[in-house]
Amino acid sequence: MPQRADDLASKFWDMGNYIAGFTAVHMVAFLLAIGGQRDFQSVIRERRGTVVGVTVLFNVIVYLGGVWACFYAESYVRGGATYPMWLAIACRTAWILVFTALGASCMYLVRS
Repeated sequence: MPQRADDLASKFWDMGNYIAGFTAVHMVAFLLAIGGQRDFQSVIRERRGTVVGVTVLFNVIVYLGGVWACFYAESYVRGGATYPMWLAIACRTAWILVFTALGASCMYLVRS
């Protein structure tokens, strides 16, 4: 593979890692905001289903979509997916789903 193509594929690999990492940072910051703001807690209590649904939908569409798009772009540039690429996308997907579930469950624990 030419050096430029390898560099481009590596950038897609890095971008997938950045997206997965940002998912955790975003959810932790969101949960800290819920814990520290009474006004925010009241909004969560009043519209819990909507907030949880939008959060889960956002994470699935934006974050999972982003890491899978990076995976497909990288595999296209490299000429096919390798085992480490499949392992990485499985781990990134699990990472995003775990933090999404953590956030959703914490939002349901906000007391009325």
